[in-house]
Amino acid sequence: MVLSSMRRVVRGSYIASSTGPRRGTGLQEEAPPGARLVLEPGGELTFGRIRARLGSDGSLEACDDYGCIKARVPHGSSVFMDPVPPLNRPSRISNCLYIEFEEQLIVPGGRSSFWTTAPYEFMVHVNGIVLGYLSPLRVKYTLIGDIVDGVVCRYHRAIVTSSHRELTAGGGLGLVSVRFRGSPGKVPGIGFYAAGAPLFTNGSFVYYPEIEAEVDQLRLSVRATQRPPLSGLREARRARLRAGGLLPQVFVVTLEGA
Repeated sequence: MVLSSMRRVVRGSYIASSTGPRRGTGLQEEAPPGARLVLEPGGELTFGRIRARLGSDGSLEACDDYGCIKARVPHGSSVFMDPVPPLNRPSRISNCLYIEFEEQLIVPGGRSSFWTTAPYEFMVHVNGIVLGYLSPLRVKYTLIGDIVDGVVCRYHRAIVTSSHRELTAGGGLGLVSVRFRGSPGKVPGIGFYAAGAPLFTNGSFVYYPEIEAEVDQLRLSVRATQRPPLSGLREARRARLRAGGLLPQVFVVTLEGA
């Protein structure tokens, strides 16, 4: 069951760079896919399906396909948008994310690593106050398992490869590293609880924390760690605003037999 593209266009004065938001004056298309977006008074931006404008008087209107955030912010304040796991649009109905692979992945057993992509959203905040969330992509959900005991998850379909360099990310898609261990198996996709998981950036692309997956015969157990998947990444600027008290949870599914 799936409930209901990506336009890689960024317009605005402030786009993320490796040293922080880059300042400019004109419209930028084909800008880096970015981590943090910053909207200054009098500025506008478009990122995927997000459209935002901040008036010189502090009037903010920021919209996606599912609604708008409207607020009057303090005069002269900038509005920040930081990437977070995609669990809030159009409303918070799940803590998990499920990535279905376009081709079934055959894991060889032992230890192996693969890369895929996953969507993210933006948390909109000013002066440490969260105003809401926006999605640069259309949102889909799916039911994993049966109607009685199954779990509803945010849904994404993606290719899986052995190297992140083979993937196209940006415009609302982050990179995901999955470390497998255990038995050989046929894996159609992975699900994990993303609530509270940190996201990372190199200033241009967004990365999920390293995902651990264990295949035990016909049982697949997956969890999100708190570790960056590559060295040199920094946590996206949301740690101070992140809700605490969430412990890593293990997402378990039954795999099909041979």
